[in-house]
Amino acid sequence: MNRPARRRRGFGWPGRVAVAAVLILASPLLAPRLLAFPHSTTVGQHHVYSDMPITPAVRRIVGAADDKVRASPLGDARPLDQDVVLTDGGWRWRWLAISASDAFALSRPLGEPVIVNHSDPSRDIMTNAYGATRRLTDVVAHELTHGAIRARFGIVRAQLMPAELVEGYCDHVAGSSTLSDAQAKALIASGQTRPALLYWTGRKKVEAALEANGNDVDRLFEEWR
Repeated sequence: MNRPARRRRGFGWPGRVAVAAVLILASPLLAPRLLAFPHSTTVGQHHVYSDMPITPAVRRIVGAADDKVRASPLGDARPLDQDVVLTDGGWRWRWLAISASDAFALSRPLGEPVIVNHSDPSRDIMTNAYGATRRLTDVVAHELTHGAIRARFGIVRAQLMPAELVEGYCDHVAGSSTLSDAQAKALIASGQTRPALLYWTGRKKVEAALEANGNDVDRLFEEWR
């Protein structure tokens, strides 16, 4: 007796539309250039995309940030072609930053893009949602260093490393932290805490450890406590 063939279960049209919508929304997270930035250029091997016109100041900043990472012990490991995406803090930033919208910038392991919040390249400065300022050059260098760490040690191991070590080392390469020494010490003395304090204390511990071990970065990451 022949039985009627069962229909294969699968996504109906609503499900397919939903999946397509998710893919469309998520794809710029992996390739921010898909958001049709109006301005682009190349600095070294970095593709730079921007909401704002790309001036000579932007080229100098990206080049100087890359020089900081290249001069570091992990410089040979750094991805040479990381995209650097400069936003005006508007809808593109909110789309790409997701829950980190108050940050200066961020980078992601897949594709290694560096995505920057609103900045003033003409003055080489950024101001975050809390009114703190930082050099744009140092912010870009910090995020590029995340890419160098992942390239050297692998994405999984880098993800499992203590935040104080990773963020501290990135600030060390950048040459600055959001907090000045005076600001950080005042917070510590008053018993207050801020997210930026972890970056400052991490940088200080990283610099002390590197001075003690002869600037051996591999040993730093292996022996961190």
